[in-house]
Amino acid sequence: MIHDAVFVRRGDERVTELTRDFSASRSKVFQAWTTAASLEQWWGPHFVSITQCHFEARSGGSYRIEMTGEEDQRYPMYGLVREYVANERLAWQVCLDEHPESWVGIFRPRGTHLEHAIMEWEYEITFQDIPGGTRVTIASTYPVEEDILTMLAAGATVGWGESFEKLDRLLATSGADKRSH
Repeated sequence: MIHDAVFVRRGDERVTELTRDFSASRSKVFQAWTTAASLEQWWGPHFVSITQCHFEARSGGSYRIEMTGEEDQRYPMYGLVREYVANERLAWQVCLDEHPESWVGIFRPRGTHLEHAIMEWEYEITFQDIPGGTRVTIASTYPVEEDILTMLAAGATVGWGESFEKLDRLLATSGADKRSH
């Protein structure tokens, strides 16, 4: 039932969609996305560990996830939970301005028209029942066109895929599953 993530661009908008199916109930998958203890176990590609995680599970709440990679390089992300509908939908503001200068420079090269563009994306995450599990769709909206191409070139598909491998393991080991309705 589980298959690889599908990462596509939505028409000519500054939006990408990433869809992935999981062999767990919608409530169980949603909980993994909205509790700090769960996010710590699966968020980020294989080369990072989560060294700080905070998530206020409510509309208007805040979150912060700090990933630490090779050579203790920090990759913080933070923002507001714009919308929270239990077991159905999340919308997050994604602020990346605290990422290392080397990473920010890939998206906002100095001396270009992108240098001062905002480093804030929006994620809209939906959770849908499917036979045998849950479909998660992440619509990411970017402030500038170039962010989409840079995300794809920087390996967004690989990073999300590795995160989802960890999420699969967490969902498989987190106890008996009960289908949500």
